[in-house]
Amino acid sequence: MRIFIRGIKAWMIALVIFLAIIIFLIIIFQIFIILLPIIIILIILSYFFKMLNKIKKEKHKDFIDVKFKIKK
Repeated sequence: MRIFIRGIKAWMIALVIFLAIIIFLIIIFQIFIILLPIIIILIILSYFFKMLNKIKKEKHKDFIDVKFKIKK
């Protein structure tokens, strides 16, 4: 697929579209760079709380405590 651009107007339109795409990508990557540390902190905190919950939970008993009354 070949695209032929002839004339000053066509070149200007092509450059404007190209610049718009570049500016859009720069904005998206800046937002990603700002949000990346927050995402990493949230992942670390969720892992930390999962580990705390595992430590906090008691081991489940395999038996049931029932008090029996013995008749005399």
